[in-house]
Amino acid sequence: MRTQITLDNLSLSDLIDTQAIQFMMNDFYRVATVPMSIIDLKGEVLVGVGWQDICATFHRVHPETRRHCMESDLHLSAGIPAGEFRLYKCLNNMWDIATPIFVGGHHMGNVFSGQFFFDDETIDYDIFRSQAHKYGFDEKGYLDALEGVPRLSRRKVDSGMSFFMRIAEMIASMSYTNVKLSQSLAERDALTVSLQENREDLNRAQAVAHMGSWRLDFRRDELTWSDETYMIFGVPMGTPLTYESFLSAIHPEDREYVDKEWSAALRGVPYDIEHRIIVDDATKWVHEKAELEFNEDGSLKGGFGTVQDITEKKAAEANQTLLTNALRVLNRGGDLQSLVSETLRLIREATGFDAVGMRLRQNEDCPYFAQDGFSEEFLKEENFLCEKDHNGKIVRNAQGRVVLECTCGLVLSGQTDPGMSCFTKGGSFWTNGSHELLALPPEDDPRTNPRNRCIHAGYESVGLFPVRSGREIIGLLQLNGRGAGKFTPELIAVYENLAQNMGMALQRTMAEEALRESEEKLRSAFANAAIGFAIMKPDGRFADANPAFCVLTGYSLDELQTLKSRRLIHPDDLAENMRLVSLMFAGQIGDFVLENRYVRKNGDAVWVRKSVSLGRDSEGAPRWIIALVEDITTRKQAEDDLQKAHAQLQEHARKLEETNKELEGFAYTISHDLRAPLRAMNGYAKLISDDYGESLGDEGKRRLDVIEKNAIMMGTLIDDLLAFSHAGRTAMSISGIDMNGLVADVVETMKTSCADLKALIHVADLPPAKGDIRLLREVVSNLLENAVKFSRKSPNPRIEIGSIKRDGEQVYFVKDNGVGFDMKYHDKLFGVFQRLVTDREFEGTGVGLAIVHRLIKRHDGRVWAESRPGEGATFFFALKEKKELAMISAYAI
Repeated sequence: MRTQITLDNLSLSDLIDTQAIQFMMNDFYRVATVPMSIIDLKGEVLVGVGWQDICATFHRVHPETRRHCMESDLHLSAGIPAGEFRLYKCLNNMWDIATPIFVGGHHMGNVFSGQFFFDDETIDYDIFRSQAHKYGFDEKGYLDALEGVPRLSRRKVDSGMSFFMRIAEMIASMSYTNVKLSQSLAERDALTVSLQENREDLNRAQAVAHMGSWRLDFRRDELTWSDETYMIFGVPMGTPLTYESFLSAIHPEDREYVDKEWSAALRGVPYDIEHRIIVDDATKWVHEKAELEFNEDGSLKGGFGTVQDITEKKAAEANQTLLTNALRVLNRGGDLQSLVSETLRLIREATGFDAVGMRLRQNEDCPYFAQDGFSEEFLKEENFLCEKDHNGKIVRNAQGRVVLECTCGLVLSGQTDPGMSCFTKGGSFWTNGSHELLALPPEDDPRTNPRNRCIHAGYESVGLFPVRSGREIIGLLQLNGRGAGKFTPELIAVYENLAQNMGMALQRTMAEEALRESEEKLRSAFANAAIGFAIMKPDGRFADANPAFCVLTGYSLDELQTLKSRRLIHPDDLAENMRLVSLMFAGQIGDFVLENRYVRKNGDAVWVRKSVSLGRDSEGAPRWIIALVEDITTRKQAEDDLQKAHAQLQEHARKLEETNKELEGFAYTISHDLRAPLRAMNGYAKLISDDYGESLGDEGKRRLDVIEKNAIMMGTLIDDLLAFSHAGRTAMSISGIDMNGLVADVVETMKTSCADLKALIHVADLPPAKGDIRLLREVVSNLLENAVKFSRKSPNPRIEIGSIKRDGEQVYFVKDNGVGFDMKYHDKLFGVFQRLVTDREFEGTGVGLAIVHRLIKRHDGRVWAESRPGEGATFFFALKEKKELAMISAYAI
């Protein structure tokens, strides 16, 4: 890549063709005999012509006079504006002329013409004799050189300077053009290199991510694949591509689906699918996405897409699903053998292994505890692992432990060698080609008495994974596949984890058994507890009872030992007791808790709560029936009293409902009876207006209009009064409420119904509430209508709905910038028909806020307002959370 070219790191010699300019100056000098040169800012003469002998031989040879020349060149010529020149006498007392060379706004050097005298001036020879003596020049030679200095007319000097300025301008222009051209070339090279690097980076990134890309130009019938796409599909790079060749790579079971999705994409449906492909007889999973471009007429223009190899991701998902499902089964609880058998079936179905099994230690051997897929012949030969001598006796090692044979024996004994590739650090064994073990010399075979039955049964892929309880190996998980290559290091880790979780499940089961034993001991400890405790034989006869049980039943221990437990149970409760005992004896339930009545010795009935369990012997046969018995007579009496009170409450509610229905009928009658004369008033007023309107005059018409308006107002008052009454009688249904959704519905309804709504309504994020959604919607609707009405006359009406936390209480509010009110009238706000404004200012009856007040009170909440005249008003309400709602609240007036 080229270095960035800027004027800051260039000198004038880098910008001009000194040789070409030298030729041009030579030609000019032959015609005009005007000396000239180009000097950079360091004082270096780049191009020169007509240099005088006095300069070349004397002034630029002696150090001091040479310094005079350079100071004159640099300092006396500094600061000349572009396009101008400066005439000055140098420090060696001869005339010089300079014009600057600017390139791209940078002062790069100067065009000089110098060492001359004007033809109309008198030369002071004494000065030059003095200079000759001062600097040690040969006076005669110095003065002879002085005579050779040109004498130029002022006109010729002026003409020459015009030429010099054009030369400076030409050099500046050409130099700047060269700089820009060089920059453009450098940028082009940089872009070319960057593009190549980006292309290489993209290819590397796609290779790392296993994601390729493609582009389709339908007009040119060109389909272009990236390198990684070729790699994913296993197609040689540069192979001509067609849609048919693409489809041929799709897994046969997915081909129709992919073709269908592509056809849908051609109609504009998004193309984002996962499917399988076949590469070198192996199955891969890919994820494809595409964005297609269409012409204005809807025809396909082209498109761009990506394809990602997600084979490893799919495998990881499948493994994670297997592990999750297996853990769900193992942690479900229940019969261990059933759980293990179900887990093995899951493993076999998910992985495609031909046979799976689990060995567990039983005494000294480790037979198959459960399996799926092994033949009966295989199990018969492999179930017993212990090595036997020629006499058929079990062989033991020096520590007295049983020697287990073959590879299973190594894993179960924890004698694997992690230095061998077939063993893992976790103590597992795996191979993708078991027949290779047959070629091992006996001295290299780590197994004890290898049986090779897995190999001879045709299982090429074999995996054995230790199952541990704590640090102890108590079994192994075995996975056998007839095909080679079933395992990868990643899968080995998955199966080791699975085996570890199986061990944890076994450990948990043993802990549960220990816990049950502890619970039995705990029950035995209650023999002297204050609660009744009895032990019965399997036939129901009392074997023992504590004093509390004797006091409860009224029998002594000796008397109880002559009785069976069913003798104490009330006849009406006996059947349920015997059913539960039968289930417990059958092993279908471990214990049960029941409330029933005992009949005491004196004949009184007493309510008891029994916790009954069955103790079994080591062989599982029933041995003891154990019962913990608590006297709950007092509680039952309280429950009966409560039921009676509840029944009375229901009766009260029923009567109250009847009363409400009568009130509703009364309200309807009032409404009907009052509306009839109102309709008559309106009707006759209209008839009079229609028939006699011309003869009534303005005052008569006004009075008729008053009659009509007041009749309409009376109808509105009746409606509002009924609504107010209805607000107190509607049944409530308490639930969680999404206040954001409720407010949004109310606002949308208002916008739809009020076409001339001008108010800007801002709704903040609201926390949920708990209450009756219908009643709270009416509350919000009334408050919002109130805000809209009283802010209508504002220049820019604005309404805000939000919430705040105040003293730990959730408060909702509706705020407007309307007319407001004086707080001294606050107590009148929520009264029925109480209004703070006249009908002429704002329409209404004064019932809306009264309804709000009643609905909030029904929620055990509170509602209030804050305002100042002319500054708008804010209405607040807060709700108390209700866990229950008494039935009477549904009928409260």
